[in-house]
Amino acid sequence: MRRLPSPDDRRGVVLTLTDEGYAAVQQLARVHVDSVRRAFLDHLDRDHLLAHGEQMRRVVRANRAHEHQAGDAV
Repeated sequence: MRRLPSPDDRRGVVLTLTDEGYAAVQQLARVHVDSVRRAFLDHLDRDHLLAHGEQMRRVVRANRAHEHQAGDAV
């Protein structure tokens, strides 16, 4: 990480990833994806994954509807 003064607020800082930090994130992302695959996805067949996808679409639609209702109430 690199800390730079905020151009908009003298009290703050802006954090940016260095090239070394970005490389570390890329490496850790691969490890994370592999662990999720082993822990979850490898245990589900295509039908289970399709059903889960549909359930997640229902959750997204419900949350979007809730956000619109909450925005209208304010």
